[in-house]
Parts: sequence; structure tokens; C-alpha cells
Amino acid sequence: MKYFVLLSVYLSSLSFYSQNELIKGTYHKWFDSVIDVSNTNLLNGIEYKEKYKTLKDNNQYFLTKQFLPGYVVYNGQPYYDIPMKYDIFRNELIIKLVDKNDYFTIQLLKDHIESFQVENHQFINSNQLKSITTSDDNKDFYEVLFRNPNFSLFKKHIKNIQQRKNDQFAYSEFIYRSNFLINYSNEIFNIDSKKDIIRLFPEQKESINAFYKKNRVLKKFNYDKFLVNLLKHLNHLLKQHRHQ
Repeated sequence: MKYFVLLSVYLSSLSFYSQNELIKGTYHKWFDSVIDVSNTNLLNGIEYKEKYKTLKDNNQYFLTKQFLPGYVVYNGQPYYDIPMKYDIFRNELIIKLVDKNDYFTIQLLKDHIESFQVENHQFINSNQLKSITTSDDNKDFYEVLFRNPNFSLFKKHIKNIQQRKNDQFAYSEFIYRSNFLINYSNEIFNIDSKKDIIRLFPEQKESINAFYKKNRVLKKFNYDKFLVNLLKHLNHLLKQHRHQ
């Protein structure tokens, strides 16, 4: 009962700033500390165990095999400052919950994950992309690179596995690749080349070719940013066209 009293008092003190995301984040951190995240729905998952032996820095995870602070929206509830790592190969979000002197490593249920963010990389569940049909057992997570009312750009991180042997033991090696999707006119399109973009925006073919020519270096060294900048450029052109 005391939790509800504390919650009511705290919410009333924040009512004026309810639209401020920083304040929202501060509130949820406070609330989690009051009720202890290990007593929340985050325990509604599966115990996670490492399965693959790899060499050096090669692994199946996004960015690193170490736990990084992030947030997740799980069963409609946001949780902040949760140690997590994203297993790209198995497409699973793994969290670590600390309980006094012990900790739990939990594989969250994909159906219950609406979105999560780690190291400023935001991911959404594929069930939010209505044009992509996935079974309950085969849901994916897509990184959100760019979003506006006209179109959105998503990135799918993929790691394939190969079994290796050396003189001492067998091990797994993970090979990284990615693909990109654009949500345009409520449809999902794979983007593999410049031709795919021109096919979506044929009236902007000249501008797209000029952008590619001008930004060759960026395309080579930071393809994510290159695509984001291209879509921002196309969005600007579409706005100009509407006002003509």
C-alpha cells in the first residue's frame, strides 16, 4: 500500500513536467529503486546461459558481450538503467538483474518487448512493422535509424555462425552482415543498392545520383549516416515539391 501512496505523491509533483522525457526517465528510475526491479515483470523470462565458445573479441552480440546500461519497454512498462546485451544471432535481449549479493541473467520474452535502447541505439519489435509478417517464435528487432512522417529507415543486424577447429579445440565464429529497410507509404522495402532508392523515388533520380557522387567518402566509411543524410535530403525535396 505504501508504494501506491509514494507513487501518488511523486506523480503529483511531476504533473507539470509530464511531457518532459528526462523527467519521465528520472521518475521511472526512482520508481524502480522503490519497488526493486528484481520484483517486477522483468523476471518474466527465461534463464540465459552462454552456449558458444569463441575466440578473442568475436561473439554473437551487438557492440560487445559485456552488459551495457539501457532501457526496455516490457509488457508496456519502461525500465531504465537495466544492464543488457543484445544477442544478434539468437535474436534475444538479455538482461542482468541484481538482487542483494546475487544476480539473475534473464532472456526476456520477445513477444513482450516493445522496444529497447542500448548505447544510444534504439530497436523496435518487428510486430510494429505491419508489412513484415513474422511468427510468434520468429520475431525480429530492427534498429531505428531515421523516422519522420514521410518515411522511416530501419537496420537489421545479422550474425551467421560457422564452426571452426584449431589444434586445441572446436569453436564458433560469427560473421556480421546487415540489411536496410525503408517504410514508405505504409509499405516495407528492402534497400540493397542505389537502384532500390531510385525505384522508390523515380522523380528524384537526378538528385539521388548527385548525392551519391558528392558523398562517396561518407558512403564508404559510415553507410548508416550516409543513408540517413540521403533520406533527410529527400525529405527536404519532397517538402519543397509540396509547396510549389
